[in-house]
Amino acid sequence: MSSNPVISLVMPTFNRAGMIGRSLDHLLRQTYREITLTVCDNASTDNTREIVESYMKKDSRVRYHCHERNTG
Repeated sequence: MSSNPVISLVMPTFNRAGMIGRSLDHLLRQTYREITLTVCDNASTDNTREIVESYMKKDSRVRYHCHERNTG
């Protein structure tokens, strides 16, 4: 087990399928590896979910939470 603390990152999003992959790539390329990344989706209507789920299949540090309706 690592002696480094785990850092939890939260990324809020809404209909950002066009850029969320790029953001996830940048975060996951950081040299500090002890992270968890939770994407909090505010009921996107584009394919944000599918993109994040594809990252979840590749990297167990990525998590996804989606609100059932837009709260904004």
